[in-house]
Amino acid sequence: MKKYLLITLCLNIAICANAQTETYNIDWSFGSNPSASGDANSNRTIEEGDTVIWNWYANGNHNVVSEPGATESFSSPLQGPGSTFSYTFTQVGENDYVCSPHAGSMFGTITVVPEGTLNTANFSLQESLTVYPNPASDEFYIEFEGINSSDLSITIFNALGQKIKQINKGFDTDKPIDVSDFETGLYYVRISGKKSYLTKKIMIQ
Repeated sequence: MKKYLLITLCLNIAICANAQTETYNIDWSFGSNPSASGDANSNRTIEEGDTVIWNWYANGNHNVVSEPGATESFSSPLQGPGSTFSYTFTQVGENDYVCSPHAGSMFGTITVVPEGTLNTANFSLQESLTVYPNPASDEFYIEFEGINSSDLSITIFNALGQKIKQINKGFDTDKPIDVSDFETGLYYVRISGKKSYLTKKIMIQ
């Protein structure tokens, strides 16, 4: 009985760990758009199941409304300073949104990628791995220190979470990874091992 309870507890812990989600905050007022800095920068890349919270501050009444064509539809009422609005995203895709009364000043995009794309599951792996050059143009390298590359595989996703390239185990680390046919933009390089993985961002110019 004790052994059964222990196995059940371990399974529950594993499920909870894998289901971990994140919350992202955006300061929401005049000038909250992709050109702003800090939490007023209204662009975010998140994973499926993550939540975004918009926090009203400064002056004016504002709302958060998804644009036509967004992957998910969401909207808040017009509210004043001190108000909040939260939404949990569950589908991979892009979600443009605005404050409808101030669309020229307050707008952004929430990009949702598959669960696990942004997570780092093994910190020792991260410390011993480098992706360069970054930004890259036609090719880039992955450098390992003290890791058997034959145990690793590479998957590259675009900003929408779509799989663009798969490199199976046993690849040659002395050879560059060809991305000459990639469009300009942000990509995610997921390096997977037997029991660990991590994701690196890379910009293709």
